[in-house]
Amino acid sequence: MLSVDGRVEVRCTLDEAWELFSRFGDVAALIPSVEEVEVDGDLIHARVATKLGALPVTSRVTLKVVERRERECLRAEGLSYLGETIKEQIKKNVKGVAEDSVGRMKLHLDLRPSTRPGHIEVIYVAEVEAKGRLKRIYQTILKTKVPGLMEQFAQNIRCALEQGVAEAAEVGAADAAIVEAPLPVAEAAPSAGIGAPRSEPPPMPGLWVRFVSWLRAVLRTTGRAA
Repeated sequence: MLSVDGRVEVRCTLDEAWELFSRFGDVAALIPSVEEVEVDGDLIHARVATKLGALPVTSRVTLKVVERRERECLRAEGLSYLGETIKEQIKKNVKGVAEDSVGRMKLHLDLRPSTRPGHIEVIYVAEVEAKGRLKRIYQTILKTKVPGLMEQFAQNIRCALEQGVAEAAEVGAADAAIVEAPLPVAEAAPSAGIGAPRSEPPPMPGLWVRFVSWLRAVLRTTGRAA
């Protein structure tokens, strides 16, 4: 079994982190080099861009959630179809690698409280199991490419979580401003006498500005959720 592991500290709560982790497709899309993510319930179909020697290739992968413990961990297992990739894209016979040769993949993501108040830790482990010549190919990829990619994956998770927390706080502040701000009171206009045309009430720029600010914050949050 070939593996890469690490951890990253994130400024958020376990509940906020789990809100992202409950959407496995969004988590998979944060892995660098992952392309064309398709979500089918707990099953993910995607392609991973990498290099075999100097040749850039994209390999088909599948990942399925096999364990989910709320606010604690997310575990997925799947296959990387590197044998298929070699036959289709390199078009060269590689001894010991048949077209149906696959690497069995595991991804573990654990959530832990941090010693720093207001922070958590995300612990990640990526594992690949392969046999024969394919094992040596995966070993080369893991040594040269995967450690940096997984570190960037952890940073992407941190950025996604902390950005989400910041945007939620911004929306909350806008909502509070709308609720707490006193409404402007229009001054009574002098009477113009019976039969005079009624004038429109004066505009309320302060309320309008607060309403537009609140509306923009809601639209940003709605667009991100979509």
